[in-house]
Amino acid sequence: EKDDHALLVYDQNNRIEDPLYETSATLVRDGSSITYFSGFFGDEVEYTYQLDRILELTLCNSKNSLGLQVADFFATFAYQFYKCGQPSSCGWWDTLKASLHRKNGENLGYGLKEFP
Repeated sequence: EKDDHALLVYDQNNRIEDPLYETSATLVRDGSSITYFSGFFGDEVEYTYQLDRILELTLCNSKNSLGLQVADFFATFAYQFYKCGQPSSCGWWDTLKASLHRKNGENLGYGLKEFP
């Protein structure tokens, strides 16, 4: 959306390292197939989102990555807050929620996914 470039850093997990590299290489090379129901078209829509601005993929032990530690910290608090039914409003949640990526004023399609 901003035509920016990215470096992907995954938390290292030796058990899934090879499949992770393979899947990531496929996504960068071929893009990501996205399917959704369009209210505008009244039908299912499928398109391929190209991930052509990813510069590099690397694995890193989270104890050696400040970025992974910060992501884990906020993800843990956000998930616990969500899991507990979002009890009383609290400042950190309002601040975090306000900083989430938005498109047309909505956070749809990003972050935690809840399935029936």
